Amino acid sequence: MKRDPTQHTELERCALCASPLGVLHDHFYDPRAREVYRACEGCAVIHPTAHPARYRRIPRRLATVDLDAKRCLAVLGVPVSIVVVRLRDDGRAIAEYPGPAGLVSSEITPNVWSALRAAVPAVGRLEPEVEALLVCSTLRGGMLCGIDVVLEVLGELRARPEAPAVVARMLAELREAR
Repeated sequence: MKRDPTQHTELERCALCASPLGVLHDHFYDPRAREVYRACEGCAVIHPTAHPARYRRIPRRLATVDLDAKRCLAVLGVPVSIVVVRLRDDGRAIAEYPGPAGLVSSEITPNVWSALRAAVPAVGRLEPEVEALLVCSTLRGGMLCGIDVVLEVLGELRARPEAPAVVARMLAELREAR
């Protein structure tokens, strides 16, 4: 059965104003708490995505990018088949991937970041904290997506050992839903 990540139950409400949510709704991200919250359209419109805001609207962008995933994983020094590349508010680029004790986070060196930006110009347009480049060896290329998608994928990875196949299926379903 195909799953729609934007579907809701009768009990889901906006985290900011408690209004009932529609089938399609927005998400906010709190970088300090590293939490995603559901938001109604009204709250989403009035809250910025800019750096000083506590809650930032997560863009709905979900786009494929052309890259050699296996080469990208090797250049980033990632020992597993999936990595998330994000920008922090301070301009640092980080690589995050699942490890035995949880999420491993490492800073990407300026030289590697420059090479990645040259190879994949779209990563230079990532919104800090709320968007990421998701690279998985089972995908053809990578995906630019919101942090809500990333956290959903990482949650699935913790729950299922057959991660690459699960990720590929989830992302295909997300593409169809949007």
